[in-house]
Amino acid sequence: MIVFLEANIGSGKSTCCEFLAAEFEVFMEPVDMWGAHLHGMYGPESARWALPMQMLALTTRHELLLRARDAAALSGRPVVVERSPRSDSIFAQDLTGDDMAAYRTVRSRYDELLADLDVRHVYLRASPETSMDRVKARGRPQERSMTLERSREMHRRHELEFGGDPTVVTIDADRTRDPVFTDVLRLVRAVGFQAV
Repeated sequence: MIVFLEANIGSGKSTCCEFLAAEFEVFMEPVDMWGAHLHGMYGPESARWALPMQMLALTTRHELLLRARDAAALSGRPVVVERSPRSDSIFAQDLTGDDMAAYRTVRSRYDELLADLDVRHVYLRASPETSMDRVKARGRPQERSMTLERSREMHRRHELEFGGDPTVVTIDADRTRDPVFTDVLRLVRAVGFQAV
C-alpha cells in the first residue's frame, strides 16, 4: 500500500515525512533536484515556469512511484510518498493551451500506473496564513517569492481536489506538529485504513 501525504506548500508534509521515516519507508519530493525550476513557481511568473516544472515533476515522480510500488511489494508494509500525481494536477492548473495538452499526455502514464496500486491519501489541511508563516520560518530560497495570495490560491485548489473527497482522510494541520504527526502515524499504522 502507498499512502500519499498531500498538502499545500508549508503545511508540514516534509516534516511529517521525516517523522514517519523512523518507522516507514518514505519517498520525499526531490525538491533539491528541482532547484531553480521552483524559484519561478510561487510568484507572479508562475505560468511561465509551469510547463518545465510540471514535466520535471512528472518525470521524477514516475520514478519515485515505481520505487515506492516495489518497496511496498517487497516489504508488505505501507510506504509513504510525499504528494501524488493528484497534487501535480493542482500545480498544472497554471498551464494553458498546448502546454496543458502536453501535460495531459505525460500525466496519462500515471493514471495507468496508479490504477494497479493500492493507495490512500492523507490531506494535511492548514490555513494559507499558517502555511505562509511556516514558509517564512523555514526560509527555503526557492520559496522566497511565495505570496499569501499564491498560498490562498493553492489552498483553494487543494480544497477542491482533496477537501471534499470522502476517500481522503483530512487532518487539521493548523495544530502544532506533535498531534498532527501522531494522527498521521496512527493512520499509516492502520493498514487498510478508510476515510471516515
